[in-house]
Amino acid sequence: MAVLKAVLERAQEDPSLLCDLEGVGPIAKLEKAFAAICERERCPFAVVGEATQELHLTLTDSEFDNAPVDLPMSVLFGKAPRFVRAAKMLDAYDERAHASPTEYALDMLREIRIRGWNKWAILVDVKKMSVYFHTNGNRELRYIAFASVDFSEGPTELLDIHGDLSGDLATEFVDYTYERNLAHAEERAKYLFRERFKGLVDNGVTARIYAKRFADYSARMRTVTGSEPDDLERTEARYVGE
Repeated sequence: MAVLKAVLERAQEDPSLLCDLEGVGPIAKLEKAFAAICERERCPFAVVGEATQELHLTLTDSEFDNAPVDLPMSVLFGKAPRFVRAAKMLDAYDERAHASPTEYALDMLREIRIRGWNKWAILVDVKKMSVYFHTNGNRELRYIAFASVDFSEGPTELLDIHGDLSGDLATEFVDYTYERNLAHAEERAKYLFRERFKGLVDNGVTARIYAKRFADYSARMRTVTGSEPDDLERTEARYVGE
């Protein structure tokens, strides 16, 4: 698929595949090859359409032989879509005229954020092996310099990315415990149940039960050689029965 310059995106849990067909031939040729792969992997798929240079969205209906959707993209999005703006900013970057690449990249994230929706931002500096971020719990920009992290064998560690910390957080990790993970998961679950998951309570799922499921995730998913088949069932009973 690399020959087709394939790009795979996870959008709200529905993976989409975008292929550059230049030099490949008609879309029917790609569809036939891709259909064979999907049939082998037992993965249903659908061809949504073809992207063109025209900033126009057209949806055709072969059964009624019409186009129920036929309108300019500007009607849908107003100004240019945010990733188009990001691409233009990327092309416009000049190291002599602009701030450091890190600051400029952060400016790009600010430009394309959806106001009232984006709660955090992450920037990966591959060359410096650093990850910059801020969250809704702590708007101060912080980073983790992975070049200074000790990856030798040792206990699993965790970090509260919402904590009242600043600067390089590489030394702020603490040893993982179920209790610490549960406390963090429950704090997050309370927010989710207040804002989005109110309906789960009607089905007997409380924030506490939800948090326990995630806090115990590593234990439930860990593969242990020689483990009995009902290990996961006993773990499931642990958080449901408590």
